[in-house]
Amino acid sequence: CILNRVRATDEPTTRRTGVMSKVAPNRPVPDHVAGPLRAALEGIGLPLVGIIPEDDALVSRRVVDIARDLDARVLSAGQMETRRVTRTAVGAMTAPNFIQHVSVGTLVITPGDRADILMAACLHELNGKPLAGVLLTGALEPPPAVQTLCRAALDWGMPLLLTPLNTMEAT
Repeated sequence: CILNRVRATDEPTTRRTGVMSKVAPNRPVPDHVAGPLRAALEGIGLPLVGIIPEDDALVSRRVVDIARDLDARVLSAGQMETRRVTRTAVGAMTAPNFIQHVSVGTLVITPGDRADILMAACLHELNGKPLAGVLLTGALEPPPAVQTLCRAALDWGMPLLLTPLNTMEAT
């Protein structure tokens, strides 16, 4: 149940309402499920006001949340306020092998001196497959020449973060 503040007059009042969550997306909620829930809620004075589908995007953390939790330095904010992390991948393999393990929504975690992984992530981004972002570890900032090569992907919106943590601590 969700507690809502309602302002019908100048004085705010509290109104309690019920919301059903984690239902199968794009499918109607069967009456044998919604009916008893609606009756139970209304029996205690809580009308059912909404049904929220199960959606990974609703529970996946944003890059900005991870940056805040790790106290990471933001090298390029990009779309960190809206990009969601649906999975993580540690960049420890060579770039051709690593890129096979990356998909849309992946937060790439790799040492800051792995320019090959950073550039592969940028190419992935520029090929229309947006990552959640890249977290560079070990307080190792990429050299200016590498950052210049990555500029197009960063301007496209890919967040780039830096943490002093080692890769294992950051995962």
